[in-house]
Amino acid sequence: MNRRLSILILLFLLTMTVCAEEPTEPPVRITTSKTHALYYMLECLIGVPRRSPEMAATFRGRVGNWEPVREALEDWKDDFDSEALASLRFPPVQGRTPELGSVLEKVSLQSKDCNDLADRAAPWIGPEAGYHFRKALLTLAPLFDKYYWPESLLERRRAEIVSDFEKGDFEESFAKAALFYKGRMPVGSQRTLALVPYVKGLSQDKVHSYGHNLGDLQVVEVVVDEESRGVAGVCFHEFLHALWSGQDAEEQQRWLAAFTQRGLVGKLAYGQLNEGLATALGNGWFQQKIAGRLDPAPWYSDPVIATYARALYPVVKPAVEQGRPPSSAELSEMVNAFEQSLPNAVQTFDVVATTFSTVSRRPEARQAGYKDGLNRLGPVRAKYTLGWEDSNDQATFTVYWLLPGEEEQLSSLGWSQPEISKLKTYALRETEQGWQLAFLGEQDELLNLLRGFQKTGLADGLSG
Repeated sequence: MNRRLSILILLFLLTMTVCAEEPTEPPVRITTSKTHALYYMLECLIGVPRRSPEMAATFRGRVGNWEPVREALEDWKDDFDSEALASLRFPPVQGRTPELGSVLEKVSLQSKDCNDLADRAAPWIGPEAGYHFRKALLTLAPLFDKYYWPESLLERRRAEIVSDFEKGDFEESFAKAALFYKGRMPVGSQRTLALVPYVKGLSQDKVHSYGHNLGDLQVVEVVVDEESRGVAGVCFHEFLHALWSGQDAEEQQRWLAAFTQRGLVGKLAYGQLNEGLATALGNGWFQQKIAGRLDPAPWYSDPVIATYARALYPVVKPAVEQGRPPSSAELSEMVNAFEQSLPNAVQTFDVVATTFSTVSRRPEARQAGYKDGLNRLGPVRAKYTLGWEDSNDQATFTVYWLLPGEEEQLSSLGWSQPEISKLKTYALRETEQGWQLAFLGEQDELLNLLRGFQKTGLADGLSG
């Protein structure tokens, strides 16, 4: 079967409703799949960005001889991070262009076992990567079954979530949230929640529930060896990301204009708004409806989002409870909440770099290794350009990654001659649109410099 045909077949599979043996539970279909949970663990173990390193650690701690697993994982990780697989292009599904990991995850939910998943993936990842993928899955499977698939406990957590959905009146609450966003789920979709077990054990105190959104599918980790109340709020949070993606275009422009007219601080607030609102309304408002009080613990693992969400909560609560979009005054207050609760945001790399662009003719800037390095920084959502003519002035953090002799190109972008002349390895400057970094050097040096900005703040980098 050629790759083009296999990708078309894949598109058909991805647009089908996710299959599961469990009966449908209104208002959300909740499913558990051993094959999907195993694939999720594989992603954690190879260090896929924004997956759970803690979950990987709890699994490693249960396995005696790690050497055979290490070898199988390294082979698959090399393939997964390779330019060949990173450059695979899949047809858009529900308005998104899926990456390889998202495709494999959805296919894992449709697969009956490891071999079935590997068979489905093989035609489009190729024979060598297909062999390594199958080997990694088959090496992990018996260990996962033995140490990490407590099906009866997972069913108990599933029942708790169903009960909490009823307490929070999920259907009515979600309908109000949809009116607040003026957003909707993908047409013809069914809200589906896939649960992944997290075996906490005795060595951990607090566990953050990781989750992610794939359109109508939300994936959430649940601690299975203790009561895990609060997960329903995380699930509601993840579904709100789908409403954000499905927001009415005119309403989206109204929100964006209200934020960007406030200058850089407004642009930065808007960059955090999707996650901040989902946290305020999911971990805050919906969870309060279940528990009868606001959770006093942090609502999110990232302190920026945790802080902004707390500040957003009293601003957006009246509108969402009344089932209406925010007024112009409330949109302005959403920016104020950001500015007042995060007074150092403009100097904080993890805030500024949420909207990130690289302008470069260097071939590395468009390769998987650089993209992966940026993703591992945490907040970065990289945008790539092919050359100076494509410079993206919408980014709040832009890297001009120079080849030797290109320094004078900066003058056409508003850099003064004194700024250019002092450029040795790098020069950093703040503008009304955001921060700009001009850099001469290799990829590892650039990524290390960005990590330094994370630790010390951007103001310290101005003296570089």
